[in-house]
Amino acid sequence: MMSILLAVALEAQPEDVDSLIARERRKLEALREAQRRDMAKLKTLRRRERTLGDKLLGLEREVALLKQHIRTLREEERRLTRQIDSTKSILRSLRTSLLGHRRALGRHLRALYIYGRPSLLKVLLTSEDITEFWRRVQYVKAVEEWERIYSEALTREMRSAQKHSALLKARLEARRKLIVGKRKKERALKANMAKIRRILTRLRRDRKAKEEVLRERRRAIEESRRKIESLILAKKVPGPGRKFVRMKGKLPWPVEGPVAERFGRHRDPQLGTWTFNRGIGIKVPEGTVVRAVADGKVILEEWLRGYGQVVLLDHGGNFFTLYGGLKDVYVGQGQDVKAGEPIGTSGRADALSPPMLHFEILEGTEVLDPTKWLEPK
Repeated sequence: MMSILLAVALEAQPEDVDSLIARERRKLEALREAQRRDMAKLKTLRRRERTLGDKLLGLEREVALLKQHIRTLREEERRLTRQIDSTKSILRSLRTSLLGHRRALGRHLRALYIYGRPSLLKVLLTSEDITEFWRRVQYVKAVEEWERIYSEALTREMRSAQKHSALLKARLEARRKLIVGKRKKERALKANMAKIRRILTRLRRDRKAKEEVLRERRRAIEESRRKIESLILAKKVPGPGRKFVRMKGKLPWPVEGPVAERFGRHRDPQLGTWTFNRGIGIKVPEGTVVRAVADGKVILEEWLRGYGQVVLLDHGGNFFTLYGGLKDVYVGQGQDVKAGEPIGTSGRADALSPPMLHFEILEGTEVLDPTKWLEPK
């Protein structure tokens, strides 16, 4: 909202203006120094926030890699478990085969114990000829050799399977220990991440609070700067004139249009901050004719920051009206105007503002609600 402390300027006597300006400039410098300190603190907060944010991002990547590694270890654990189960099955089969072989060997040994080992003479005497004798001898030797070889082979396979099973179990145990270690590291990283997030939450809260302080500081600086401008303007403004009280509630509107910005304190819905509007904003198309609300004298006609082109009328009795955001001005400083006389056309306060006439009523140093002085609609 366009605002300027013209009331202070109107109140000040010419001989008091210089001291008021000096005092306000000291206040402005103090505000700017506080702003510099706040900006330095805000810069530190933002730097810490970025550093912790980068650290948190690194930890999140590390946790993601840990989880991927744990998934790989889990898959290896399942694969090793399957291999161990397969080896156990092989061992059971080998034990069954070895047990069967040992039983057969036991029966053979019992037969030898009962009947004795056949001698070559007995084999010779029971054979029909020398060929059968030789064949029987070779058969007995072959059977004994096969039993020995088969038994040794089964024993070797069992030992190999047992060794392989032990190796697989050792590898499985190593993987499980790795998983436990990775899980522990993951928990530690997550705890550290939670701690960093808590710190980041506090930093962001502090940073937002500091940003709000800076916004308030900028508003105070802008208000002080405008107050200095208004005090400088006070040298150009004459003293009070005729009475204006009888016009209350009967003044014609300077333009016809809806009130887009009302008088008084307003809360910003986004920032949650309060501002004070010293007049009203009447929404009208650009180029709408603006008329004086009462007889008066032009005591100011110039461009003011935050207002755009301004005309200030003195109506006497220490009453003044201000018309801001004008596009064209039809009157000049020192000129007398009548009620309803065109003084210019509406425009904008600046390039970013919507088309609107800013209208104020002042009684000395006090700003008044224009809607209580204008004719009811």
